[in-house]
Amino acid sequence: MTTTTDVYTGLKTALENGISDLRIYPRQPDVINELPGGMLVPATANPNITFGGTTTVYTVDLIIYVASADTEEAWEKAQNYFDNAGSNSVTAAIAADSTLGGAVQGAFVRQGQTATRGVVGAGDFAVAEFTIEYVR
Repeated sequence: MTTTTDVYTGLKTALENGISDLRIYPRQPDVINELPGGMLVPATANPNITFGGTTTVYTVDLIIYVASADTEEAWEKAQNYFDNAGSNSVTAAIAADSTLGGAVQGAFVRQGQTATRGVVGAGDFAVAEFTIEYVR
């Protein structure tokens, strides 16, 4: 049985391999030194959606801090993460390794929210947010 750490490692690998300039932080950093930078935030485990009593559906939120929110380029790049295909597509990165290295039975982007503003430390960033669902 895989652990949540295995799942997050698989997500990190799939995202960093699929989007070449993206760095995934293991927790919310105090300061983001490398942009774009993302973090995975546990969202839900739904025990009401089980298969055979041992498989559960989970969600995790992905927050990508793109660049300073003061530039138009940052907002354009944030929007590119929502594309279904291409070099910045979160959907394509997850689809390319939907088992996350064998850690889950399947993973996919359930929802992409609109680009918004996010603050980490003293930084104000353009942010792209996603909800990723996986079955384990």
